[in-house]
Amino acid sequence: MPLADTLNRKPGDILKSDDWNIIIKEIDRLETAKINRDGADTLKGRLTIAESLKVNSNVTISGNLSVTNVLEIGDPPSAGNTGGNRDWMQKGIKINWDSDSLFIGLKDEGSDRKDAVIAWGDNPQDDLRFVNVLAGGEVQGKELMRIKPSGNVGIGTNNPIASLDIASASRTGTHPTAVKGLYITGDFNADNDGVEFRHSNATQGIGFGFNTIYAAGSNANQDLGLKPKGTGEVTVSGNLSVSGIVKAQALTVSSNLSVTNILEIGDTPFTGNTGGNRDWMQKGIKINWDTDSLFIGLKDEGSDRKDAVIAWGDNPQDDLRFINVLAGGDVQGKELMRIKPSGNVGIGTVTPDKGKLHIEGFVSYQSENYRYFVNRQDNGGVATGATGPYSLYASSRIGCPEVNVFSDLRIKEIKGTSDSQADLQTLLQIQVTDYYYKDKIAKGNRPKKKVIGQQIATVYPQAVSTHVDTVPDILEFAIIAENWVTLNNHNLKTGDKVKIFWNDNDSQLFTVEDIKTDQFKISLNHTGDIFVYGREVDDFHVVDYDALSMLHISATQELYKIIKKLEGKINEKINA
Repeated sequence: MPLADTLNRKPGDILKSDDWNIIIKEIDRLETAKINRDGADTLKGRLTIAESLKVNSNVTISGNLSVTNVLEIGDPPSAGNTGGNRDWMQKGIKINWDSDSLFIGLKDEGSDRKDAVIAWGDNPQDDLRFVNVLAGGEVQGKELMRIKPSGNVGIGTNNPIASLDIASASRTGTHPTAVKGLYITGDFNADNDGVEFRHSNATQGIGFGFNTIYAAGSNANQDLGLKPKGTGEVTVSGNLSVSGIVKAQALTVSSNLSVTNILEIGDTPFTGNTGGNRDWMQKGIKINWDTDSLFIGLKDEGSDRKDAVIAWGDNPQDDLRFINVLAGGDVQGKELMRIKPSGNVGIGTVTPDKGKLHIEGFVSYQSENYRYFVNRQDNGGVATGATGPYSLYASSRIGCPEVNVFSDLRIKEIKGTSDSQADLQTLLQIQVTDYYYKDKIAKGNRPKKKVIGQQIATVYPQAVSTHVDTVPDILEFAIIAENWVTLNNHNLKTGDKVKIFWNDNDSQLFTVEDIKTDQFKISLNHTGDIFVYGREVDDFHVVDYDALSMLHISATQELYKIIKKLEGKINEKINA
């Protein structure tokens, strides 16, 4: 500033001698400070600027620079709450360029709390970028991180789509436009070299590959656990593929569970040919408890042959049991069948020791029409209404070298010896018939010579019983569409049950729900050709061939008596 300003003189004022003394002292002070408007002198001591200081070129400060409020750099600053300026920006550095600004400083949040703040931008396009300008690097520098006005932070990406978006490699393909929370991409391996969380000692951790959650850490062996909270469950809504051993306190799968080799349940599994384990148990389900195990799976028996197998036990006391646990039933459940290690099978018994198949119990079949002999009289005695107790029922042949029938005296109420004369007369009324079966597929096409149940019932009714079964009385191909079967002259009634075959091997008994001329309706969801076998009847005749055999014995004995009498008469005539 002009020296006259030191004296507060105005142009035209007269300078006095005292004024010159003041001017000389000011010149000495400026000389000491070495300030030269045209040079590059250095200011020694403190410099206080009471008003604005404008510098048109560079300023070099080799010591400290103390700014009481805001050090403003760049274009003229905005005032108030406009552009990138805010009134609370009172202590810090502010850099302005056009309408944009960057503020690094403190924000007053109350007593003894001045938060450090980095503030920037005046519109939604202004980002905060962290750029490395390493010597010899990219001209524009290498951007390391970016913060968007939305709050999204990007590391390795300039367009973060999540609150934290990390890209460890350049992205290709199609990515979402927005993700909540965290989004991470990289050239990860399937089950290693991914995103990892480790303990501070680095020994154990969990990692995320591009399609695998894996155990991470320096330990050679470590578990990978999924732990729900409280009574919650670990739920897999899609397919679950497991290539190793699965251990779980509780596991609920709402869709498919895929296990490459063995699904192991229970205690620690055995290896090799120990306990209930065998080396060939390679595909299936294995349940272990103490030293016992149950294996349900396949056994390799060579090329294109993998036999289904149920294997169990590690000692001769371990049985395979089939138990029904019907709601409201026995606490222990109801045992239906048992297989012993010896191979004996018990149905209705827990000790099948009387044969390879031991059956205890029976089914009361068709109670109304079962007939039995009550009192042996000349005209016979027949009652109806009792049950037919079946322990074994077969729809085809039973092959065996011998049949032993219970016949102990102590299980019978003896009524007397059979009347052999009456038995002979009954036997003479029985008709032996030559016939073929109508169902030649199931019964074959060989000629038969046996009796007919209906005929036996008229002459020897105690040898006949009836029950419910299906008869081949239709045997016609038909067409079904929308549950309606088209078949001419079917003669069925609503409520009848008819046996249907479809899809070569499928068969079922259906109830006729409705009828029309040459049509009847059933609940079969099928369209196309079907085969109508026949209807169910409640008077299917069954013959007791043992009863016929005994009748034959009694009649034969009567014939023997007749022969002996004739022999006696012949001898009398010969000897006369």
